[in-house]
Amino acid sequence: MRRHAKLPTDHFGEGMVVVDDKVYVLTWRSGVVHIFDVKSFRRLGKLTLPTDGWGLTLDRETGELIVSDGSYRLTWYDRTTMEATRSVDVKKLSRSNDSNGSAQYVWNEVEELNELEYIHPYVYAHKWHYDDVYVIDPSNGVVVNVIDGSALWPAGSRRHPEASFNGIAVDYTLTRAADNGSVATPASIPIQAMNDDTLVDVANNNLSRDLHGLMRDGHDQKFHLYVTGKMWPLMALVHIRHGTIAQRVAD
Repeated sequence: MRRHAKLPTDHFGEGMVVVDDKVYVLTWRSGVVHIFDVKSFRRLGKLTLPTDGWGLTLDRETGELIVSDGSYRLTWYDRTTMEATRSVDVKKLSRSNDSNGSAQYVWNEVEELNELEYIHPYVYAHKWHYDDVYVIDPSNGVVVNVIDGSALWPAGSRRHPEASFNGIAVDYTLTRAADNGSVATPASIPIQAMNDDTLVDVANNNLSRDLHGLMRDGHDQKFHLYVTGKMWPLMALVHIRHGTIAQRVAD
């Protein structure tokens, strides 16, 4: 660890996003978003949040903060006033069969949305106590795909019921480095250097469901995610490319 800043002892940090020269830090039940200088970690101020805070990211199209509050709702906030500008209810289309065996389709709300990441043009949201990451259309809240991360650390190896998937962060710098044939990862993260030749395709090994056609345009066709979980002894580097997932896991 190179630098750190402490929150008040009664504030539980639940999410963080860097915007220009500021770091916004979400709190769970304190109703506060703290703001720090990105270089010095000096506290610059705070904003009032009217809900619980479970996850935080930045809408890089509008410049607004997106917050999850543990429900099925995502809310967009002006990052200078913390006034809500809009919200969407996240829903997933599920199939079931009726008594006659005929297929029925029902919209179900996705509760307990937790960790968030914005990767144009979608919001990626983790569901608490599950190993799934939901890929959400921010215009209407519809889940367009689901990434199953259960193969990263099989449930049978976990010794605590709270040891669930719980952390996603995109790294475009790593993606650009991989495109050039080399990757420089932080020394504190024991992940081997990667390039397209060393990636292991596990899309057909229960790591992901079909991701073909996931991206609307060519802007983010390839990107890397760091993923981990609560009480996990490892961090995984997940590379999404050409509609599939490839990954390596750090010990």
